[in-house]
Amino acid sequence: MKTREQKRIEGRLSQNLRGRKMITHLPSRGLIIVRPGNYVFAKDLVFDPPVEGKNNVDTINAITIASSNVQINLNGFTLSQKVTPHHAFHLPLQKRFVVGIRVLDGVRNTVIRNGTIRGFASVGVSAIKQDRRNPAAINDLTLESLDLLRNGRTSNVNLPGFSSVAGGYAVGGGYFQPTPQDEEVLVQNKNIRIFNVNASENGPDYPQPFTPNQFIDAGTTTFCENVTIGNSQFNRNTSTDFAVNGLFASDCTNVLIKNCVGNGNRGVIESIGILAAFINKVTVEDCVANRNIIGGSSNVQSGFSDSASAVGFAFEQDTSLTVRRCTAKFQVASFSAQRCTGSQCFVPFLITRAHGFRFFRTKQALFENCIANGNILTAGGRTPSSAGEAAGYMFNGSRITMRDCVAMNNRVILTSQPGFTHGGFGFFLGLFVTDSGTFGQVRNPIFPLLFNVLYGRNIARGNGWRLTNCKRITPGTPASSGIYLQSNKGAVVNGATSSRNLGNGLRLDTGFVIVKRNSPPVEIPTTQSFILNNRFIDNKCKGIKNTSHGRNVFFNNVVKNNGV
Repeated sequence: MKTREQKRIEGRLSQNLRGRKMITHLPSRGLIIVRPGNYVFAKDLVFDPPVEGKNNVDTINAITIASSNVQINLNGFTLSQKVTPHHAFHLPLQKRFVVGIRVLDGVRNTVIRNGTIRGFASVGVSAIKQDRRNPAAINDLTLESLDLLRNGRTSNVNLPGFSSVAGGYAVGGGYFQPTPQDEEVLVQNKNIRIFNVNASENGPDYPQPFTPNQFIDAGTTTFCENVTIGNSQFNRNTSTDFAVNGLFASDCTNVLIKNCVGNGNRGVIESIGILAAFINKVTVEDCVANRNIIGGSSNVQSGFSDSASAVGFAFEQDTSLTVRRCTAKFQVASFSAQRCTGSQCFVPFLITRAHGFRFFRTKQALFENCIANGNILTAGGRTPSSAGEAAGYMFNGSRITMRDCVAMNNRVILTSQPGFTHGGFGFFLGLFVTDSGTFGQVRNPIFPLLFNVLYGRNIARGNGWRLTNCKRITPGTPASSGIYLQSNKGAVVNGATSSRNLGNGLRLDTGFVIVKRNSPPVEIPTTQSFILNNRFIDNKCKGIKNTSHGRNVFFNNVVKNNGV
C-alpha cells in the first residue's frame, strides 16, 4: 500500500511531467518514478535530504527508478546533493547515506545518460540488488555520457548491514532467500553497458574519524553477466584512510573492458587503477593505469603484520583472461606503520609493493603488447622485518602466456635496507611474499605454477634495486632480476631480451610452501622449464642465475657483459 507521501509525489510527477515529461524539481523525500517513459531534466537540480526519521543506515535516494523501460536524460544538467563537505561528519546519518539515482530490484531496460551527478554522500548511481526476498535481478542497464564526480565523500561504508560501496556508480547482483531456512541463491544482473562515463574525484579528500578502513570504488560492477565498460575514466579517486580502486569488477561472467583509464588514484594502504577479480572470461584492451599511489601509515595493531600496494592493473583468480595493448606506468608506493609506536609496539612484518600488472592465482591468460614502466617503491616500512617489490608484471598463476611486452625501469628507491630484502623485477613469475615475513611461504597454494610462457619480443630493461648484493642472493629470497621464475613447472622463456637490470638477467629459483600448519615448508623448485634463444646482456649481477634444484633446459642463449 502506498503511503500518503508516495501518492503526493506521484501526483506531482504526473502533473509536472505531462507532455515532454520534464523533471523540474525534486520532492523533499526524493522523486519516485513508477511509470515507463523518457524523463528529461529541465535544469540543474539540488537534493536536500530530510533529517527527521529514524537514525538508521537506510539510504535516501534523490531519484528512485521503480519501473522498467525508463530513460533519464539529464540533458547536460547536474544532479547534486546539498551538503557541506568539510563538516559532513557532524551531519545526522540520514545525510551521510544518500544516493543520486537508485534502480530498484527487478527493473529492466533502464538508461541514464547525458549529464553530471555530483557530491552525493554515498554513490552517484546505484543498481545493486538488495532485497533478498525478491528473486528478480536488475537487467539491461545502460549508463552513458555521465560525469560522476566527488561522490562517496561522507558515507561510513562499514556500518553493520550497509553495503560497502561509495563512489561514482555501483552495479551488482545479490542473493535470493525467501526465508531464513532456505538456501540462498545468487542472482546476477545481466546485460550491463557503461559507455563514456567519467567516475573521478570520488571519495573523501580529508580525514574522516567515523570511517575506519574505508574502501572507495569509483566504478563497481559485481555479480553480473555480459558486461561492457568502454571509453570511461576512473581518475583521481581517494581514500584518506584505507583503500581505493578506480574501476572494480568482480564475480562476473563475460566482461569486456576497453579504452578505459584509471589514473592518479590515491589510497593509504592500497590503490589500484583497474581491478578485475573472480571473473570467468574477461578481456581488457587498450586501457591505461598510471600514477596510482599509496602513501601514509597504516592502522596496524601491535603484533599484527600488514601489507600495502600501488597497482596499475590487478587480476585476481580470473579464468580465461585476455589483456592487449595496455599500459601501466609510474605507480608509486610509499608506506610505513607509523601509527604503531612505543616501546611495547611490535609489527612482525610489513610488505610494500608497486606493480604495473599483478596477477594472483590467474588461470589461462594471454597478454600481448603491454607496457609496464617506471613503477617505483620509495619506502618499505619501519619494522624489524620489512620487504618490498617493484615489478612490471607480478604473476602468480598457471598457463599464462606473455608476448611482445615491455618492462622497463621498475625499481626500488631506498637509501638503506630497513631490515629485509627488496627487489625490482621486470617479469616476476613466482610466489607472493606473505605475512610470515618469508618469501615464498604460503598456505593453500596452487603450485607449482604450470606451463607459463614468455615468447616473442618481451623486453626487461633497467629493473632492480641499486643496493642489490649479488653475492648474497639465497634460494627462496628473490633479489632483483629482469625475469624471475620461482616454483614454475614447464615454463618457456623464448626470444626475450633482459638487459641493464640492477640484478640478474634471469633467475630460476625454488619456493617454499607451508602445506600444513605447524609443519616445515615444502620445497617447490623450478623444473622442466625451457630457456631458449634469449639475450641476457649488461646486467649488474649474473646473466643467468640458477638457485633451483630442478632440471631445466638452456639452449642458444646469448649471455655476455654481465656481473658476478
